[in-house]
Amino acid sequence: MTIKEARVASGLSQVKLSDLLGVPLLTLQFYEEGHRKCSPWLERLLVAAIEKGEPIEEHEEYETVKEARKAKGWTQAQLSAALGIPRRTIENWDSGSRAPTDWCRRLVIDNIVKYEDE
Repeated sequence: MTIKEARVASGLSQVKLSDLLGVPLLTLQFYEEGHRKCSPWLERLLVAAIEKGEPIEEHEEYETVKEARKAKGWTQAQLSAALGIPRRTIENWDSGSRAPTDWCRRLVIDNIVKYEDE
C-alpha cells in the first residue's frame, strides 16, 4: 500500500496527516505526487503509522536513533532486520556522516521503543 492509499483509506487529508504525524506537508505531497522517491522501508513505516492513526510520539530521552537502538540492546543488524532499514543507512546515522530528518528520526525511534508492543 502506498502512502496516498493509506491516507485516503484512513479518511485523512494531506494537511490532517501532516498534523497527525509531524511530517511536513510538502514532503507528503512530493511523495504522493512522485516528485520525490520515498525509500521502501520509510514508506512501510509511514503506512503503518497512518493505519494506526496515532501521532508519532516524541521520546525525549533519545536524541538519536543510535541512543534508542543501544537502549533497546539492538545491534545495527538487529535494527535493520526489525524495521527493514538498510544497514548502511543505520551505519551512516551512527557515524554521524548522515542524519535522518527530525520527523524521520522521531518515527524510527518511536518504532524502536514500541517494537515489542506490535
